[in-house]
Amino acid sequence: MYSLEQLLKAVQALRPYLPQLLEAPTAQALDTQLVALAQAATNTGNGRELWAAIASHDPLRVWVIFYLEHGYDPEASLEAVRTYQPLPSSSHAVTSPRYRCPVANCHHAWYRRSQTEAIPQCPIHGVALVRDSKVH
Repeated sequence: MYSLEQLLKAVQALRPYLPQLLEAPTAQALDTQLVALAQAATNTGNGRELWAAIASHDPLRVWVIFYLEHGYDPEASLEAVRTYQPLPSSSHAVTSPRYRCPVANCHHAWYRRSQTEAIPQCPIHGVALVRDSKVH
């Protein structure tokens, strides 16, 4: 199982992708529920209900597994959920620069997969992301 810190980090990373993983009404309702459950988990130190909410939706459960267990960045986790098929042989992960939201306590991160890829804005705060590290 995951630590509470890992689970909270995954929920923060997952929230912007809910509309792409679930139908719109379900995604909106679940987003509100995840915020409340994350706050409750922080207060109690117990993330069981938070994990149960995620695990009740297969695309979310798979996304979190790819994100936490396999170290995929959020965009790659989204692609993996949509098109996952194991490779016939092992491969090495390619490192990429990580960008984060400069707003305090915002844990949104984005990984640049190509030099030609434009750096987006934080979907939560609408500000330009800043480079957090050379590679992740």
